[in-house]
Amino acid sequence: MKVYHIQVTMMSSGNAPYRIHKAMLDAGIDSNILTYESGKRFYHVKILKFSVLHQIVEWTTFFFNRLRYHGKRPNTYVYSALPLVGDKRWEKEVRDADVIYIHWIGGKTLSIKNIENIAKLGKPIIFFLHDTFTFTGGCHHFFDCEEYKTGCKNCPMFVNNDIAASQALKKKNLFNKYKNIHFAGPSHWIANCAEKSFVLEGHHVSAIYNYIDERQFKKLDKRIARDFLNLPQDKFIISFGAKTSTKNPVKGWPYLKEALDKTNFKDVVLLILGNDYNPEVEKEVKYPCYFTGQMRDETSLALWNNASDLYISPTLAESFGMTYIENALCGVPVIGFNCTAVPEVVNSSTGLLAKYKDVDDLARCIIEIHDKGFTPTFRDNYNSDGILQQHIQLMNKLVSENKSNT
Repeated sequence: MKVYHIQVTMMSSGNAPYRIHKAMLDAGIDSNILTYESGKRFYHVKILKFSVLHQIVEWTTFFFNRLRYHGKRPNTYVYSALPLVGDKRWEKEVRDADVIYIHWIGGKTLSIKNIENIAKLGKPIIFFLHDTFTFTGGCHHFFDCEEYKTGCKNCPMFVNNDIAASQALKKKNLFNKYKNIHFAGPSHWIANCAEKSFVLEGHHVSAIYNYIDERQFKKLDKRIARDFLNLPQDKFIISFGAKTSTKNPVKGWPYLKEALDKTNFKDVVLLILGNDYNPEVEKEVKYPCYFTGQMRDETSLALWNNASDLYISPTLAESFGMTYIENALCGVPVIGFNCTAVPEVVNSSTGLLAKYKDVDDLARCIIEIHDKGFTPTFRDNYNSDGILQQHIQLMNKLVSENKSNT
């Protein structure tokens, strides 16, 4: 079986697609990734370099979208519209595929026309919902907004602009037109939301957790990990982070900072994962800080995880929550807010849930794990091979159905 994964970039949003891609390769599947951006060499990944024509189209689209986005309210979250003009190279590259996965495509990868031309190939297509972009008018997280259920006609992101509603309608019409387009998401929460949406009304959405290799993320001797990373042995290390995590409002950094202010530990230090040294962050926090810088390999990430005593991610929206699972597999307890898909991975087997946006309750959870300890048992029930098999079963089913329908 030949599989193509379309993914706009490899790091860091490309981690989830690349992991299942590698697992497919290990299982003997001819898996390939098509992408625009890459920071290093990857296995079976083809980078479509920006041509002069594509750069002209992208800049033209960028400026036109600035006009279309006029009226976007300040302090709203990430929004993307599908590009007006796409890149036909995507269509040519996947012609010999048996199955096509479309992952995170943002606002500059596939246009409606691109997707339609790929659908016309008649191959099974799986849109994997890493966020809500596919089934909304363009937002990547809708938080407490429910306009996605009615077609985004009153999008709170815009003042006087029907772009969200028009995008939602275009997606709905496209997805209803082609029976070979299917959908899956990394949590039951996002699958349920998608099935309730205006865009995907009437479509079934499979729930398949993101693939994390437990052979890579495993418990190591904490003292050895700290010695290797030059971290103190006599401190309680709280870790937080992802790329741009302190700057990304969705990740909830202000809530963690305020919660830490409500504690009074003598032995705590803070480990900021994936971020370079930031003197402003260091001044904001009452505890000493360590910054790991950007990490581009999973071996380093697993080592940093093992050096921690507690991982906290007070994210305000999450379609799955890979960092929680990565830490739990390394034997590190986790804390998150009770929202979106977080309760599916932060529970009695991994750590503690704090009330949504409740700084006092977040501080309570931190104090409880610091004072009483917590040993994750999640690893006993996690099986990455089972997740891979779910993908294989879904692909085989769709290929079989596709053959019987042609």
